[in-house]
Amino acid sequence: MMKLIELILLVGIIAVSIALWGFYFGWREVRIIAVHKDKYSYSVLVDDFPKLARQKIIWWVKNKERVINMYGLSDSSDTADFNIYFWRFGDGYNELGKYDRLCFEDMPPPKNCIEKDRLMYITLTRNGEVSYWLNDTRYIQKADGRLVEVGFN
Repeated sequence: MMKLIELILLVGIIAVSIALWGFYFGWREVRIIAVHKDKYSYSVLVDDFPKLARQKIIWWVKNKERVINMYGLSDSSDTADFNIYFWRFGDGYNELGKYDRLCFEDMPPPKNCIEKDRLMYITLTRNGEVSYWLNDTRYIQKADGRLVEVGFN
């Protein structure tokens, strides 16, 4: 009987620990450092972005209107105007210095580049559905709000 109680207690402690870890790393406040615009897209530099794919999408859906208004992003249904990249700000702005850094033309060099650590890319499909590209898969948000995992096809 004692072993069963110890097992239940251990499972409970593990479950609570996992839940707390998920809450802490998944739902911390996202800090937007800067937004850069080029001819084709917006680059949003962030710290403390959610770790899990669905948490990233949920964060965007909940904060989309605020971010669009605060930073002047276009919410046009024209796909040319609706390309948003979320990048990890990491160690901040750097000089070009090494291969494959992302540099922003709307800032003066030399410190106008970041490491390419893309967290999420949002665009519209030809059907006007929202497409979320994450590092490991892609999701489409249907007109009725359903989120469908489609992978990289």
